[in-house]
Amino acid sequence: MLASAAWCVVLLILLRPGLEAFREPARFPLAHNLYLVGTYLILLGGALWTWRNMQGESLRALGLAGEGLALARVALGALVGVVSLGALLASEVAAGLLEWSAAAWAATPGGSIAAVVGTALFFAASEELLFRGFVLQTLRRGFDTSIAMAGSAWLYALVHFLRFDLVWHQVVLPFTGLFLAGLLLAWAALRTRSIWLSVGLHSGWVTIFLLADRFKLLTYPPATNWLTGGGYPLGGPLGLALVLLVWAGLALALRERHA
Repeated sequence: MLASAAWCVVLLILLRPGLEAFREPARFPLAHNLYLVGTYLILLGGALWTWRNMQGESLRALGLAGEGLALARVALGALVGVVSLGALLASEVAAGLLEWSAAAWAATPGGSIAAVVGTALFFAASEELLFRGFVLQTLRRGFDTSIAMAGSAWLYALVHFLRFDLVWHQVVLPFTGLFLAGLLLAWAALRTRSIWLSVGLHSGWVTIFLLADRFKLLTYPPATNWLTGGGYPLGGPLGLALVLLVWAGLALALRERHA
């Protein structure tokens, strides 16, 4: 925490965005993005150091085993993530719950799409290693597996809402959606004994979210925000249903594969 706070001070000194950068992050994208990347790297570095030097464990125990299947599992998870969330948003557009901007999509450069994919992979890999690796496996040492899953999912959701520009009623449903997604990702990591499937699924979801958000591909009418999540695709009732549907599909596929 002290290292993360020090990183905030460094950004404030170097970029001079003012405290408004924390209250209105959309106005200061560079400071906000550097804050996120730096914070995740600090947290991840501290977790890996603790796991290796204080707990004396191999990094493979964090879910890095099964290298031979890593690429296939990441690709499968990414495909499920992109298709599932893309289908949800397309359905919401077709139902008139969201508004699609064809002009914005036509103006989106290919290089920017590649950058979004790279960003999604970075955050997915770092968050899975941190939350479904270090946090989940550490909690499993002292608690029942279900409690460890819930604890890691709660911390995962909490980190995404350490902001000063939101009020409680804007957080409840999105927090619930991320908590449920965290449970699914923890289950996938435990079920496959690695974080690779979780990394893929997570990166697929984040890719679709970042594309829609950064390039303003979708408009969220306020009247339907309670149903769609209002900018948080997994934060409305339809998003919660999507997570449960994906969970059921993966459970069936993995059960048949191991039968």
